[in-house]
Amino acid sequence: MFNLSKFVNSQFVNIIKYSCIAKKLKNDLSFHNYYRIQKIKKGPKTYCGQLNCGITSFILGNILKKYIPVKMYLYEFSYGKYKEDHVFLKYNDIIIDPTYRQFFTDNRNSGLSLYNNYLYEDIPPFFVGSYRDLEYMFNILKKKI
Repeated sequence: MFNLSKFVNSQFVNIIKYSCIAKKLKNDLSFHNYYRIQKIKKGPKTYCGQLNCGITSFILGNILKKYIPVKMYLYEFSYGKYKEDHVFLKYNDIIIDPTYRQFFTDNRNSGLSLYNNYLYEDIPPFFVGSYRDLEYMFNILKKKI
């Protein structure tokens, strides 16, 4: 049986590499949590993906299209004159979000709290799961604040 989460997260290095090429970046520092890379070696345990949802979803989506019929979604929200958006992927009812950590990161205690340690060290860098799985993760995180 094909383990989608394992496959998606095995593409971590490729996603960052190809995203940097597409954005013409000299390095991948903008993909990582500033506070965590001050204390931990840069990698999956420092990856946040903030402001990189579009490019990472595009790259990951093109890799996944070879195996499954994945769709890209754009969620837009606004408050007052400010408008924000978020891009993610779906396969049937499965959410695939390579930058979900940006919405959960809490940089109190220089990014090394029990909360952030769980988010960055116990959960894979890319989210793959149902809406219910996302709620479950959120409820675990709330208990670690």
